[in-house]
Amino acid sequence: MLTTYVDDTSVLEALRAGARSYLTKDADRTDIARALQAAVGGLTQREAEILGLIAQGLTNGEIAERLFLSNHTTKTHINRIFATTGSRDRVAAIGYAQRHTIG
Repeated sequence: MLTTYVDDTSVLEALRAGARSYLTKDADRTDIARALQAAVGGLTQREAEILGLIAQGLTNGEIAERLFLSNHTTKTHINRIFATTGSRDRVAAIGYAQRHTIG
C-alpha cells in the first residue's frame, strides 16, 4: 500500500485488509521496488526470522528485545506475518511455520 497516512490505525487496517507492505508517498524507488518484490515473493527475511521466533514460543517483548526492535515495530511485523500467511493468530502462524520449515 502506498499512502500519505502513517498513523497506527491506518497501518493496522491496511494490513488486516491484505496489504503486504505499507509505504508512504515519500518512499524512494528502491524501497518501492523492495516492497513489490516482497509482496510477490511472500515473507521478507525479517518476517521469516520473527515467525521462527514466534514458533519458538517467544513473546512480542522477547522478540523485540532479541532483535533490538521497538514493541510497535515487532507488532507491525507480526501483523504482516498474519496477513502474508493467512493466519488469524499465533497458533495458525506457528502451523504455517512448521509446514514451511521456518524456525
